[in-house]
Amino acid sequence: MSSTGSRRPARPGSRSHASSGTREQILGHAWAQARGRGIDSVTLADVARAAGVSRQAVYLHFGSRAGLLVAMARHHDRTSGFAERAARIGGGPDPAADLAELIRAWCAYLPDILPVARALSAASADDQDASAAWQDRMRALRSEFERVLTPLAAAGRLAPDWTVAEAAAWTWASVHPDQWHHLVAECGWDPAAFTSRCVAAAAATLVRPPAAQPAPPRA
Repeated sequence: MSSTGSRRPARPGSRSHASSGTREQILGHAWAQARGRGIDSVTLADVARAAGVSRQAVYLHFGSRAGLLVAMARHHDRTSGFAERAARIGGGPDPAADLAELIRAWCAYLPDILPVARALSAASADDQDASAAWQDRMRALRSEFERVLTPLAAAGRLAPDWTVAEAAAWTWASVHPDQWHHLVAECGWDPAAFTSRCVAAAAATLVRPPAAQPAPPRA
């Protein structure tokens, strides 16, 4: 992620402010089309038409359809509030609790993104642009799990024979959108049960109990 550095925020009415507003408008229309009509409908021309701008404007903002899809998915993570919620998790006194909180936050977000996530996942097999967006978001999710698992390992509480990267990949696979779809949508699991079982499975598989404190010496 790029840093904003010392850039000043755009003033309302300025050209850069208008450009930012156009970008947000394009990304909102792109997400709406992906959710309602599928990934194939998200082309530079179709999104431009829906947003009321020129195809050249979309190209100038994003460079390519892949760039548009990546930006679209990142934009929804941000505007939905998930990115901020995830960023606040970590640094607590119990790293195992942080892992559980991140799993819960992701599972709560899944119903919102599931139609687009499933569409990106399915299209990624033969659509390089969709694959770029899908892989970008899945790498970001694995990185979030690595971030909260690193303090767990540093505290000596990651289960034996697991690396942080392996544990993050296992957690990611456990809460993958396809996993949620199979168990909740197809098998009828209650979403709360899915979440609680993912949290319990992660704790049982990846977390070593805290070391017992030595008993105080007898007086």
